[in-house]
Amino acid sequence: MYFFYADASGNLTTKYSNLDYLYVYGAISLYANKWHGFEKTINRKKKELIANHRLSISLAECEIKSNWIRIESERKKHPFLSKLTNKEIESLINLYYHQIEYHHIEVFAVVVDKRYLHHSFDRSKLHKKAWEELLEMFEIFLRKKHPKHQGIIIVDDESVQTNTKLAMQHFDFQNDGTSSGLWLQHIVEMPMFTRSELSNGIQLADIIAYSIYRAFRDRNPEYEHFKKIEPFIYMNEGILRGLSIYPNESPLIEMMNWTEKKRRDFPTPFSVKNGVRLGKPYRAAKIGTGQKLFYLFIT
Repeated sequence: MYFFYADASGNLTTKYSNLDYLYVYGAISLYANKWHGFEKTINRKKKELIANHRLSISLAECEIKSNWIRIESERKKHPFLSKLTNKEIESLINLYYHQIEYHHIEVFAVVVDKRYLHHSFDRSKLHKKAWEELLEMFEIFLRKKHPKHQGIIIVDDESVQTNTKLAMQHFDFQNDGTSSGLWLQHIVEMPMFTRSELSNGIQLADIIAYSIYRAFRDRNPEYEHFKKIEPFIYMNEGILRGLSIYPNESPLIEMMNWTEKKRRDFPTPFSVKNGVRLGKPYRAAKIGTGQKLFYLFIT
């Protein structure tokens, strides 16, 4: 089973300006057996910081959001981040990024360029298209890399109205397939709505969504936080399948193509620890010898 955590950066209004013309859905894949290591590593760090500063707060009050990190006035409003030094915040954010490599997490993103949308697009159509593109990425990822696995999507719990609208859009794609004719054979259930302050996976998706938003808005592939995640955007057979620019008329496709070429020229090596490729699902094969059972982990 794979968990797909998703979050958005930008707003759904179809109006735009020179500095606000993108809507980005960012997401990560996490193999279920890796969840404990991912979640507990980050929570231990947060608890350490709580103890160091002698704060009387819970983990639910230690949420990380990209705009809180970037904007000092926003950061000051929060009982956890407002007490941390810049060095401590940087260390915590880097720990989130480190989980991507350590657990071999794949990154996905849909970048919608509102400047080139058809005039008939409204908030609902914009969101539905971005969600559809994201679903297709997840389905293709599982078909090509993990065909025996299913995936479930986890998103921020916003409001009953917003959640219901997303669930109904999702329901349509589950039952009728996508507009390109793709059937979602590996995506199960409705999206799971979880409060972002309770999910480090959603928090990482938020960080990723903004990093990609910022890099494409400024047309700057050298943006430092984009460079940290770019090697882990899902790629298969030389094609950057984990990144989509919509619509096709957007000039941002040139930056995507440049990123794809860079990845082909400089492929990301698998991280290896104790002979096991990190993050790859394994199965335990039982080998019996007398009354003893040995477990051989097979990659």
